[in-house]
Amino acid sequence: MKKKNDRYAFDDYLMICKMWKTKTAGDSETDFSNDEEEIFYNKCDYAFTYSLAGKSDIGLKEKWQSEDKELIPYRELILFKADKFPSRLNQIQNFV
Repeated sequence: MKKKNDRYAFDDYLMICKMWKTKTAGDSETDFSNDEEEIFYNKCDYAFTYSLAGKSDIGLKEKWQSEDKELIPYRELILFKADKFPSRLNQIQNFV
């Protein structure tokens, strides 16, 4: 039986980030739900984006202005090496 406080050594980390893209005719603008996730995203080794349009259960039932842009929910899977994690934490601390 393993001890409760065993340490783990990971080679990589996988993060699932919540984000939205605006639905426009031209370029789309990306907004991360958590600002710190963008720091990891900008320096990740691999990334994969998939849309949740029509599949999301978020409760956005507000009355939108006609000039507001429609936001489409996405998820971003990002993979980065574990040895990069401490430097990303430092960047987040400097950001805050």
